[in-house]
Amino acid sequence: VFGFCLSLLQERVGDVGFFAECAGHDPCVTPGVYAIIGSAAMLSAVSRMTVSLVVIIFELTDGIDYIMPTTICILVAKWVSDAFGRDGIYDELIILHDY
Repeated sequence: VFGFCLSLLQERVGDVGFFAECAGHDPCVTPGVYAIIGSAAMLSAVSRMTVSLVVIIFELTDGIDYIMPTTICILVAKWVSDAFGRDGIYDELIILHDY
């Protein structure tokens, strides 16, 4: 939703201000990138994976430009989820089912 709203804002405002670097190029804001980074952050928060998830997302997108934003979002999501509890969803399911 955030990426879609930014792309609409770029279409409405044009190539001024924040979007000045986008003049004459393809759209700078791609909603799909926000969706990929958001889903990676959600998976990181639920499963507590970090570095391996960054590598998986890099292999899926084949975009070296997305490594830093993905890493930052995954680390922030993990820190926030660690504030609520230390165990991931899989550890909690093991405890719940008494395995």
